[in-house]
Amino acid sequence: MRSLSLCRRLSTASVRQGVFRSHAEDIPLADRPIFEMIWGRRHRWENRTAYVCGVTEKSFTYNETYRNVLRFSDALDKRGYKHGDVVAACLPNCVEMPVTVHGCAARGITTTTLNPLYTEDDIVRQLEISDAQAVVAHPLLLPTVRAAAARVPTVREVIVSGQDSAPEGVSSFEELLRQGREQTPTVDIDMKKDPVLLLFSSGTTGLPKGVIQTNYCLGSNLLQATSEDFAWEVPGEERFLGVLPTFHTFGMFLYVFKSLITGASTTLLPRFEPEMFVNALTKYRPTALHLVPPLVTFLANSPTVTAETLSSLKVIFCGAAPLGPALIQRVLQKIDTATFIEGYGMTESSPVVSFSSISKGSRYGSCGVLLPNTELKVIAVDDGRVLDLGESGEICVRGPQVMPGYYKNPEATAATIDQEGWLHTGDVGYCDKDGFLFIVDRVKELIKYKGFQVAPAMLEDMLRKHAGVADAAVIGVPDEEAGELPRAYVVTSDPAITEQELADFVNAKVNTYYQLRGGVHIIDAIPKNASGKTMRRDLRERAIRELEEASAAQTTA
Repeated sequence: MRSLSLCRRLSTASVRQGVFRSHAEDIPLADRPIFEMIWGRRHRWENRTAYVCGVTEKSFTYNETYRNVLRFSDALDKRGYKHGDVVAACLPNCVEMPVTVHGCAARGITTTTLNPLYTEDDIVRQLEISDAQAVVAHPLLLPTVRAAAARVPTVREVIVSGQDSAPEGVSSFEELLRQGREQTPTVDIDMKKDPVLLLFSSGTTGLPKGVIQTNYCLGSNLLQATSEDFAWEVPGEERFLGVLPTFHTFGMFLYVFKSLITGASTTLLPRFEPEMFVNALTKYRPTALHLVPPLVTFLANSPTVTAETLSSLKVIFCGAAPLGPALIQRVLQKIDTATFIEGYGMTESSPVVSFSSISKGSRYGSCGVLLPNTELKVIAVDDGRVLDLGESGEICVRGPQVMPGYYKNPEATAATIDQEGWLHTGDVGYCDKDGFLFIVDRVKELIKYKGFQVAPAMLEDMLRKHAGVADAAVIGVPDEEAGELPRAYVVTSDPAITEQELADFVNAKVNTYYQLRGGVHIIDAIPKNASGKTMRRDLRERAIRELEEASAAQTTA
């Protein structure tokens, strides 16, 4: 364990009137725009590889990546894009993503990311909400993106990545790089108002909303997550394997920002595919691996993942959903030389709230400890009173990393961030006496499928569009590999309708992680309280009984 000059100040977390603070002292926060913060350090590792494409094996040094950022930024300026505009990126993990994000940020242009699995209607909705003026798209996604963009009046053009030329009516990303000059832009950035990113999250309930991540909150979170007692990376020496999607806040933070500020080399994989993933582990020998629970399960269970496969790793990091100690131990049986660390965050916190620190180490099953400058309190779900140490309730967070709000949605903002600046996360948990955070349940109705948020309201609305559905409720049911699977309970007005028919009706219209993999169950009535709110806890208890009965039937068969 490395020695720390701050050891004398790194004691247990402080608690005052029910408010928890980090064991680590506060640090200076972001006072420069993200573009300057990231690229002001490039001279430290200018000839080091910044990115490798895990498919083509083409690599880019920090200098080459920076030059492409400047060219793309200048090309946007020449085409009339300006400070305050929004550009959408519909890309898998690829080198064009960081160039797009940083090229936009240099001009005060916001990037909003689109899930490559989105349907045309999904894309239309986000483009409309975000007021996007352009979309950068991967060639394989071009037909869907073009069709969606044609329906949104604000979109001026579609830019296709990875091709020297483009179809008629589409611009070429490579051509923009050739057109752009390598000139550093001068833009007056408002640190606390100008967004770098507009990432979409369902929040605690409901449909996806645009989370504003400003230069200040995102930049401050980068400084918090790389502060002395949380700096697991040795600057200029690490190798990341980028398998988490960069359209999501977790992968974006790691591979578009943190990797660059720490001088890491990142190999980008466009998706998780077992053979590709294992081959990349063997070929690129990452020193740090960032995962979600389904990928940890894969490491633990796959016979193709051996001690030799993992031997280069120094740190394995897991986030996005709670993970049990038993699964961690199974991974560590394969590699006992790596440190397994866990963390907690959400898009609305830009995104990190806590993770394992160097001085305190890991406590398996917890989410680590609070970052510097971060406060947390636990409140009772029923009446909002502040709870004591060790008591479970809704987690509320306050700090510089908390978003200023949802884009053009003051009502949703007010429902999530109170007047004292507390972000109500919708997660249920507690802090122990040593400051470790544990998440045990959720107040919010979101379903977590393989780390992705699934909003029940969206699936319920779609079910109700079926002529034979009188009422519907969707919950998550436990699944060892995926975390949770969306399951629908439906009241029908036509006894001839089948559960499979309803599942097919929904699954044909939604992207892959919204599909009703937990099935459809037709019931007589949806349980509701006196105010008409669906009693999802009753449905979850029913689902658990059904799963137990099905398991018992299989055992006796």
